[in-house]
Amino acid sequence: MTPSATPVWSADLWPTRCWSPNQISSVAVLAAALWGVVAASSLLMGAALGIYRSWNERLIGLVLGFGAGALISSVSFELVQEGMRVAGALPVALGLAAGALAFFVGDRYVERIGGRSRGGAAGLPLLLGALLDGIPAQWSLKRRRRQPLELA
Repeated sequence: MTPSATPVWSADLWPTRCWSPNQISSVAVLAAALWGVVAASSLLMGAALGIYRSWNERLIGLVLGFGAGALISSVSFELVQEGMRVAGALPVALGLAAGALAFFVGDRYVERIGGRSRGGAAGLPLLLGALLDGIPAQWSLKRRRRQPLELA
């Protein structure tokens, strides 16, 4: 049978014959790319809504508060549990406190330089936020790749 033949689908909707492993791999890559586009489209829609419409400050605060709560919940269920298993309660508590303090100090610094009052000064606050968010995330991913984690 030629590779261009109609694939036969199994019960789990994955081609079981008539497709070579390279073709199946290509389908998986295409599916992953399409789901990535779907996931990223919400960011573009949010940006468009933010540009073309003005929003009530209270609503913005509620949405940001919900996002912060979802992030804290995610951290609690993913990273804190793993940290408690690997290092114990004290290092996890100190790390969370250090992170909260870093964000608090960074927020005060941005407020002091006028990052919130001047529309053109958004670059530094965005850089600071990306830096403070990216460092722990990348460190965590790097540590996860080196399993098992050994602490002296």
